[in-house]
Amino acid sequence: MHPEPGYDERALARILRRGAELEAEIHRQLPAPHAASYTLEDITAIAREAGISAESVRRAAAEFASERERTAHRFLGAPTRLEAARSLPRAVSESALEDLLDALPSLVRMKGGGRVRRGTLHWTVDSYEASQTGKDIAVEIRAHEATTEICARGNLTALAIGSYGGIMGGLGLGVGLGVGLGVGLGALASPLFALAFSCGTLGASYLLARARYVGASKTIRRSVEALVDQIRDELDCDDPPAHE
Repeated sequence: MHPEPGYDERALARILRRGAELEAEIHRQLPAPHAASYTLEDITAIAREAGISAESVRRAAAEFASERERTAHRFLGAPTRLEAARSLPRAVSESALEDLLDALPSLVRMKGGGRVRRGTLHWTVDSYEASQTGKDIAVEIRAHEATTEICARGNLTALAIGSYGGIMGGLGLGVGLGVGLGVGLGALASPLFALAFSCGTLGASYLLARARYVGASKTIRRSVEALVDQIRDELDCDDPPAHE
């Protein structure tokens, strides 16, 4: 018997990569199964079995999310996720974070809840209020040894769905198809008019929804930027640096 050949790390990576490609080809040829949902933790665990590091998985997931966001941005005219960050050149105390946690609903002007644990504050807008307003705001503050990082994020997915679904659904499809087909095919007996009116109304409704969403997105971006400035000022006033 011939001894089994050995493989170095480069060969191992190539074999695993090619194996993944072959497995993907097999799955593409199979009937589509019921949609599955995986968390990043699930994907990391699966990748670990294949010798892929958690850091590589995080980077790949971030690239995927960035590409998906760019695709949505092109269609919607503005991103669905906003982020603003500031920092203080010192660590703030846990008591200052606790005080800020109580003040955040007033600063954001929305109901919400969160917690402070081990020098980190997490706060999110109440889910019902976020669904009603289309503004899902989250705040995260991390106190390190010599700095404090302040970050506010906005998820505008619900706002985008409401803007485009409401206007394009009501005006574009409702009026466009209703009037276009009803009048074009009924009263005028003109398929050309029906098609032109329906397409024109749908296009106009898209432009109207896009303008509305872009305007709302800009307003929320400014409010998120103002929020992190307020939080920084609040922490600076409530927890001044200690003097020797």
